[in-house]
Amino acid sequence: MKKQLLVLTLIMLLLLPFAAADSFASLLGDYNKAKAEYSDIRDQLDECRLLDEDCEDFEDDILGPAIDYAKAGINLMIAYIDYVDNSDLDDAETNLEQALDNLKYADTKEEFDDALDLAKTAWIDASVVIRMDTIGALYEEVDGLVDTGEILKAKLKCGIGELDSSTNDLDNAYENFAKLIGESDDNMDEAEALLNADSLTEAFEYIKKSQNSLKESQAELETALSALESSGGKLCDEVVIEDDDEEDEADDEDEEADDDEDEETDDDSEDDEEKDFDTMLEDVGVESQYNDAKEAVEDLVDYIEKKQDDGYSTTKADSILAEAENYLETAEDKIMDGKSGISYLLNAKETAKRGMNSEYYVKKSTTNDSSNATDDFEAFVTCMENAGYKYQRESCYDDYGIESDTQVEIEDCLYEGTDDYTCYDYAEDEAEKQEDEEAQDLQDRVDELRNNLDDIESEVEDLLDNFYQAADDAGLEEGDNEYDDLEDDIKQLLDDVQSQNSDYDDDLDNVEELIDDENYDDADSDLDDLNDEINGNNQYIDDIKDKIADFEDDVNAL
Repeated sequence: MKKQLLVLTLIMLLLLPFAAADSFASLLGDYNKAKAEYSDIRDQLDECRLLDEDCEDFEDDILGPAIDYAKAGINLMIAYIDYVDNSDLDDAETNLEQALDNLKYADTKEEFDDALDLAKTAWIDASVVIRMDTIGALYEEVDGLVDTGEILKAKLKCGIGELDSSTNDLDNAYENFAKLIGESDDNMDEAEALLNADSLTEAFEYIKKSQNSLKESQAELETALSALESSGGKLCDEVVIEDDDEEDEADDEDEEADDDEDEETDDDSEDDEEKDFDTMLEDVGVESQYNDAKEAVEDLVDYIEKKQDDGYSTTKADSILAEAENYLETAEDKIMDGKSGISYLLNAKETAKRGMNSEYYVKKSTTNDSSNATDDFEAFVTCMENAGYKYQRESCYDDYGIESDTQVEIEDCLYEGTDDYTCYDYAEDEAEKQEDEEAQDLQDRVDELRNNLDDIESEVEDLLDNFYQAADDAGLEEGDNEYDDLEDDIKQLLDDVQSQNSDYDDDLDNVEELIDDENYDDADSDLDDLNDEINGNNQYIDDIKDKIADFEDDVNAL
């Protein structure tokens, strides 16, 4: 199962747009972290058994990490199935979700094994369909770009034909562009034949070759367009794509059609803005992707309104919506500039779909009690959301004074698979924080440090996003030395920050254990040390901010 999962992950990350790929990469990071934690305690248990020592403590401790490892893997599997969106996978997804639910209540190795067997069987059934659909989707995306390249090649050739004279730079750039588009087309023909023969691995290699030729063609296209404009020419508005041996015969007809189209456009100037966008959308060949992205954004708007009507806070979802709308607006600008903007359209679609995740919606309390009671109930709900095991839920019940009868009602409700928020409502009138003021102050300091760490990581992520935007605006792409070097450096900084933040997060977990054990003096001392190390002058956060500032200068210079 692990090998299949890794291979499929690599294919998915090559296919997905940035927003979706980041989401999958995040899930993969969770999976690898859980795997490492499980492997560590497993190695300790194996070593203990080799020494014939009493290993009961290790045997008791291994179930929790094993469950975390399995849950992370299943979450990744479900994400793949959701992305592929094939009805043939409905049964597999249902079984995976059932396995995930069973793991929440697994208290014994036998219960864990049963849940894992269910997940393995479901994944074996699903993985072949997923791989076929994933590579098929990649083929369709690249094939669409090749078609766009063919259209641009024809328009460029037509535009050159309307000039009184051409230049060597223009002719050479056109020939190189046409050659690369031809190579891409040939590779896609090979890929199509291999896909029809179910030779997925070989097909994938030809699709990647086509992608590389398309990337190389962009520089030649920009050179040709610049030379065409300098010569007083422009791309033809309308062309007919013919087979290679028919192109010469069709050129004259294309030019006449272009002249007629120009006259019609002048006559209908009052509808220019709307017609111009529709025309550009058709010209660059991304009508389907644009409509999908726009529909996804509109669906998210409707979904947010519905959740608000149902009593949910949508602050986080609103920010995701703004991000999706920004991608869509940027794509529209690109389209009006004669570019496909396809990566922004895919980002808009995937970001909007991500905005429907339950994590971005928080149920508001409907109680008429005091604001403190409302805050306590919402804190109780948060505690329950973060509780993966029964003993963790029991801790939430204790911390918020939930009576035993209410606990039974909540557990029965959760077991039946009812919406979690509905189940938590049983405790709405009871939830009251039980810890004392000193513990709360210490916890607030922990939360503040976690927020600081999250903020600095977000700043690095924003830096990477800004780099991609600036590189796109500057016409840089993967394969250019300047692009690759700066991307590698920023990604390395992000990896370093994520790794260091993970270590600090473990330290803060230890502090929270001290708070839970009412060992407040040690917790206070450890927090002082961590705060000095994280927030002190010229310490961790200051150092990262300095590096971000240096990289921002490099990004702005692109």
